[in-house]
Amino acid sequence: MHLPICVLMSVLLMSADERLLVSGSTRSISASVGEDVTLNCSVDSHIKPEDIEEVSWRKTDEDGDILVLLYQNNEAFPDSSDERYRDRVEFFADEIPKGNFSFRLKSVRTEDKGVYMCQVFAGVLSANTTVVLERLGFSVSHIMVLILCVSASASALLLCFIIYCRSRSKDLVLSLQMCLVICPNLIMCLAFVFWGVSEGSLFETVSCSALYFLRPLLLLWTAPYANELTGKIKTFIQDYSCETEYIVFSAVFYSVLFKSALNKSMNYVGFEGVMIILYFVVALVFELIYIIFLLAKFIEGISEQIIAIFEVLAGISFDVLPLLQFIILFYAFGSARGGYFIVAVLPVFLIVTRYNWDETCGQKMGCSPSVRRSAWIIIMLSVNGVMIYFYIITLENEKDRMGWTCTIAFLQLLWAVVNFAWSFNRELYRFVPVYLFGSVAVVLVNSVTLMTELILKTVNGYGAVGDMRVVVFSSEFIFTLLLMTLLVFEPLIKTCLPSHQNAVESDESPANGSNQNTAESREMIRL
Repeated sequence: MHLPICVLMSVLLMSADERLLVSGSTRSISASVGEDVTLNCSVDSHIKPEDIEEVSWRKTDEDGDILVLLYQNNEAFPDSSDERYRDRVEFFADEIPKGNFSFRLKSVRTEDKGVYMCQVFAGVLSANTTVVLERLGFSVSHIMVLILCVSASASALLLCFIIYCRSRSKDLVLSLQMCLVICPNLIMCLAFVFWGVSEGSLFETVSCSALYFLRPLLLLWTAPYANELTGKIKTFIQDYSCETEYIVFSAVFYSVLFKSALNKSMNYVGFEGVMIILYFVVALVFELIYIIFLLAKFIEGISEQIIAIFEVLAGISFDVLPLLQFIILFYAFGSARGGYFIVAVLPVFLIVTRYNWDETCGQKMGCSPSVRRSAWIIIMLSVNGVMIYFYIITLENEKDRMGWTCTIAFLQLLWAVVNFAWSFNRELYRFVPVYLFGSVAVVLVNSVTLMTELILKTVNGYGAVGDMRVVVFSSEFIFTLLLMTLLVFEPLIKTCLPSHQNAVESDESPANGSNQNTAESREMIRL
């Protein structure tokens, strides 16, 4: 009891000159999104700046106080700032000797809206002041996002209406269908680019933009008019469009993971630091092999032997990429040693991916289609269930774990769809409602969600979703799951819905030769 009383008495006996007074802005601060703004904090005291032990700026948030900027022991520590403020805040170095601890907030975002507290500590003395940042207006990037979202929704609805309600010309319908697949998705890709300029995180922006840039490939594979296309375009869409989306999006995903791993590179020294770089390079090499195979396949003058070599390498690459994704994910989120457990499940994984279920179980063992599909689904669900379990463990301490989880789940399901089509040499059963869900409904949901999120963040300073990957990849996961259902239950669906056969029955006979060649080509890859 004596020590606190002594301290209290010493404080009370201090002269007026030794009081610590901290002042800030008397009025709230207004700014437009994208501008730079200064938040004021001045220490009015006879205490020398070098005697000030700590100055911290914090933002009051619904999840607690967020550290914005820290000055301690005569040195600023920008790396200690919360990740959403890192590289966007700085003290005025020349003003600190004068007791001015104001800081500049660069490229203001809607989420920056709120109350900021400047707290100063000098020995037994402490004081604080608050600054309110409010009334954030729409920036040019925000207006572009709103315009693009409205354009994407309107174009999807208008094209759908013209195609299925008004137009009777076959050539016109085919052209409009191509526009429906391409235009709304590219518009949404641009919307997410502008979203990233003002609001979205790097990982969120890159992932969503890449997905919408690649979505036309999956939609063309799903489209009921795919059989009406001709030449190499038809071959590519029917045989390689889905695989190409998986490979290219995987490259983007690995790049994002590698960037996350670099952000945490301090955790890796020596061997581990080398391994993360090696895994990333190997993944890019495998993806490059597949791209070279596609170029060789569709460029005239390439010998069949070279194409066959790259065909085999492309098949191996496709099967190995999920394993690399798993290991890189562990490295990226600081669980490098846990990734080595993949060695234990590698044999099972390779059995699922390299096994020709349709030929061995069907033609040689005489198993029914339902038995072959059931065995494949059970093993695939088991392997993916184990992998997802470890994904959840790895991501449990990440703030944006829901966004990462939705992205990974979609990528894994897309891989399963392609693997099933390869394993059973089956074409997708094209069902118009599923195609319309992917081409129209998904665009509508995501565009409306993005507009709502933007308006809420501008008005309240925070949105309802937080990470757009949760909505974007969840809706895409549902669409891909419907495609998997069409593949797996094709015989049953054809029996129940005989009127919904693949578009243009007359085109199926000429396509049989192409399908047979495709089956033989895929068989070469599987072997």
